[in-house]
Amino acid sequence: MASSEDEATTKTVSVYIRAVRVEALNKAATRVSYETKSPRQISPSKLARYLIDNFLEMAVEQLIEDSKKAAPGSPLTATD
Repeated sequence: MASSEDEATTKTVSVYIRAVRVEALNKAATRVSYETKSPRQISPSKLARYLIDNFLEMAVEQLIEDSKKAAPGSPLTATD
């Protein structure tokens, strides 16, 4: 995955995330900062990057598994 050096030199691209999920990222980032007694709060963006870097392949595999259980032609969607 991209290192922090790569991120500093690359262009950013936006991804739409509903407000409820942004709030979940905010709360989770605050919790990580609190429970680790970090002097600086982790940003929701940093948490999102961590999740992508460490759990993306697991999510892809799960979506593939879930698609095998779904009716043919039905879209794969995240629950809201």
